[in-house]
Amino acid sequence: MVENYNNDTHAKLDSLGWNTDYKFNDDWGLNSDLSWSKVKRDNLRLESTGGSGAGADPTFLPTPETISFTTNGEGVTNLKSTNDYSNYNTTFLSDPGGWGGGPTRAGYVGHPSFNDEVKAIRLALARKLSGGGFSSMSFGVNYAERTKSKYEWQSDLKLPGGVSHAVVPDAFRTGVTNTDFFGNPFGMIGYDAIGLYQSGYFQTVDARVDPTANSNDRIFDYTSTWDVTEKLTTPYVKFDVDAHLGGLPLTGNLGVQAQRVDQSANINYVLNIDPITQNVIYTTSNRGAKYTDVLPSLNLSLALKEDMLLRFAAAVTVARPRMDDMAGGAQLNVTSDSQTAPTYKGQPYYWSQNGGGNPELRPWKANAFDLSFEKYFGRKGYVSAAIYYKDLKDYIFNSSKITDFTGVALPVDATQVYTLADANRIGVSTVKTNGHGGHIEGLELTASLPGEILAQALDGFGLIVSGAWNRSAVNPTGNGDEPVPGLSSKVINSTLYYEKTGFSARISNRYRGSFVGEVPAFDSSLTKNTVKSESLLDAQVGYAFQNGNLKGLSLNVSGTNLTDAPFALYQVGAPAFDLIKYEKYGAVYAFTATYKF
Repeated sequence: MVENYNNDTHAKLDSLGWNTDYKFNDDWGLNSDLSWSKVKRDNLRLESTGGSGAGADPTFLPTPETISFTTNGEGVTNLKSTNDYSNYNTTFLSDPGGWGGGPTRAGYVGHPSFNDEVKAIRLALARKLSGGGFSSMSFGVNYAERTKSKYEWQSDLKLPGGVSHAVVPDAFRTGVTNTDFFGNPFGMIGYDAIGLYQSGYFQTVDARVDPTANSNDRIFDYTSTWDVTEKLTTPYVKFDVDAHLGGLPLTGNLGVQAQRVDQSANINYVLNIDPITQNVIYTTSNRGAKYTDVLPSLNLSLALKEDMLLRFAAAVTVARPRMDDMAGGAQLNVTSDSQTAPTYKGQPYYWSQNGGGNPELRPWKANAFDLSFEKYFGRKGYVSAAIYYKDLKDYIFNSSKITDFTGVALPVDATQVYTLADANRIGVSTVKTNGHGGHIEGLELTASLPGEILAQALDGFGLIVSGAWNRSAVNPTGNGDEPVPGLSSKVINSTLYYEKTGFSARISNRYRGSFVGEVPAFDSSLTKNTVKSESLLDAQVGYAFQNGNLKGLSLNVSGTNLTDAPFALYQVGAPAFDLIKYEKYGAVYAFTATYKF
């Protein structure tokens, strides 16, 4: 079987902005900021398939094959196949696996489109102060309105002429691909699948109206089409600190903002597929929430000496939820009178939603505390140490919640009666919800050390090293703590460099420990996987001409990912060799020349 996967994204960004500063006098000033931006994005995911036959054509079934394989200790599997897929006359565009969609199917295309628009205005007044430990104050309001919509479109790729298989047209052949890397000595045909699609060679029908399409695809088109609107009004006041503590200079700021949120989403609920017309029966529900978060903050810097600073920060912080966690529909399960209703916390319910969006979802919220110490060596280097602690008051995870399904249409089914469901509209949704109680804590160390502060012979050399260590825990299910997704317990960055008389060279390494990440799946939904630790090595060498006719010319050679470190995913909790994905991208080299005049 030949599988040709392609991803292509096109985006168009338009934006406008206007910023105005106006001084009434020496003490008062006004700042206003207006902005608008809009992004239109199309994502193309193309899956073109082929092989020696077609699974849905009993007169032309694929040639059977025996495949042996070995798996090494890292989980990388090497296959050894016996069939020859290198001949364009015997390897066809087809559906060798018989995946449905009719006998002419030869692949799949998903082509969702997104529109994301943000309108914002900011008005702020500032006043200079003297005495009382404050140098100035400012107050104002920010307003932002964001609307994001997604339209899902997908289709089977059907061959022209009603045939079950076809040779790749000459104009789209790209040659034979070497397949030694997975154990096939013959090679495999290559072809421009996106070119075939864009040329109109494949016939496509929107899965919404294609009765031969997979029913899950047809339902997915409706449940993955949504729009969200969020309006954030944020008045605030801030004071800039300019004081002394025990005779030591103390600077910083303190303030508070109140974020008023008005969010709503249109969600498509699929009830069933009409057995006679084959139309997808769905209903659209608009739901949302309004709430206010009060967010105080304090940032202070104490100058212990001219070259030593002690910093402290405390704040209540929020991070907005993903819009696709607030939107996205689902297929509803409605219990009929002839069925036994399930129970939730001892109570029967007749409506249930598994997946989709939660328009009442609130943001991540934490009480955050930071303390750091910085030591400077003139203007040539510094060392710093910082600790932080975030007390999570709200976080986001999958869970079941009570949901009111008032106004949602009943299923269209002549064989069933839904009197009880119509009278009992409170049901259960398993969606993204807010959990409470958790923490993130960590330590960060940084050193930037020019060689000359150690010895004059090291003038031009330098070392920059930073390291971060953290621990995190939430208990969303009540069955024990788990780490917050996306956080590595250890990250270390280091750079050794030399810069003098126009010559520069540096080598850098970034190490990131393994972590649980939310990784896009094949349908762009997020799923939790363990991301393997990685160590990336980069280097560059350059020269800037200082004198003569070439003064102003700079030449630079760089290489990234020099060791070709793999990107690997595993199931959470699975052994390290139980791979989901193992990808290598190779090293990237670049040569640049710039000229300043």
